[in-house]
Amino acid sequence: MDTGVLWNKDHTDRLARFNPAARTFGGNLILVYGKASGSNRSRWEVTSSMFHELGHATHWQAVVDKRGANRWSEFINAEDRLVESWARGVQASYMRAFYPDYLQTGYHTDYTAIVESMMNQGMTLKQIEDAMVGESEWNNWRSNVLATGRIPAVIVDMIFNNPLTPVRVNMVNPITGPTTASTTNITYSVPGTLPGNVTFNGWTVSPNNNYTTTGGMAGRTLNIKFLATGNYTVTANFTLPNGTSYAPSKTVSVTGAPTITNVTWRSDGGPGVPVSPGNYAYFTAVGDLTGATLEWTKGIGCDPYGGFIHNSTTYAALFDGSDQNYIMVNVRAQRNGVWSNTYYAYAPVQFYAPAPNSEEETEETEETETESTAESAALVAAIAQ
Repeated sequence: MDTGVLWNKDHTDRLARFNPAARTFGGNLILVYGKASGSNRSRWEVTSSMFHELGHATHWQAVVDKRGANRWSEFINAEDRLVESWARGVQASYMRAFYPDYLQTGYHTDYTAIVESMMNQGMTLKQIEDAMVGESEWNNWRSNVLATGRIPAVIVDMIFNNPLTPVRVNMVNPITGPTTASTTNITYSVPGTLPGNVTFNGWTVSPNNNYTTTGGMAGRTLNIKFLATGNYTVTANFTLPNGTSYAPSKTVSVTGAPTITNVTWRSDGGPGVPVSPGNYAYFTAVGDLTGATLEWTKGIGCDPYGGFIHNSTTYAALFDGSDQNYIMVNVRAQRNGVWSNTYYAYAPVQFYAPAPNSEEETEETEETETESTAESAALVAAIAQ
């Protein structure tokens, strides 16, 4: 797009202009002046003006491209606050992309904040443009936004009835906090800074039992502990500028801690069958583990195979050959921040002995194996208790 910046020129009544006739008669489609009232404008001010005029250019082109649209009635003679509000929205959107901390101010008369406000409610610039292109009247644009169903009607009314007050928080989904929780302390909040003349009237929770709060229900932060599992509805209550009540909510699914009811194990030879160092045992956790994160901890007489494997119901342990007559691992699980019990699992092991070279060695080996078997039985019995 042909854009010109006159760095050393001033204009008595405008900072920039879009001239659609330039496409036919030549010249710059967008022209930006580098001075205002005799003073040089900053780079970001010049950039801001350029993006504003870009908004006019995209509006014009969208009307031209729309089948059945009339560029004369739907752009040139359209209501000024429709045309200028769209350009202000493009200006704010692109400036924020280049300058993330950019905060557009100075809304006045026909230069309103409605596009910025609608974007903060989750609509995209393209969705807002689609609702605007082909319309020449402000109220028709409003009706088209309502028809999309993307923003509740009471919030659309608030935005269009208070066009010079930017809504810089998401009032469609103003509640911050989890949708899944457990029987532990949870925090929900609404924005600390609300649009002008919007008041917060506290929280309600349904069902209205089986929970406790710290600090009450009136503040903008709700500290709550659910005492039972199930589905709850957390609602934030507002009064909008026209006196309308507005009560957005969030559904919360509360679950308890996971439980580990058993950890079984298996190896090539089975429990108690002689194995040699370098073989593996595989432990498997059993129980209510849906959505849980598991944590395995190395125990006695084994090393993890392939590293610790968290969040897996199976753990592979490698016999380290340290002559222990059992191996042990520990496992616990957490869900929504709550840890289960720790389950201790063990497996008895009897290592292969070297082949005897003489009767004396045979007798010694048999004696050693008898002692080892007795010690193994004692240790297993102790752990089982």
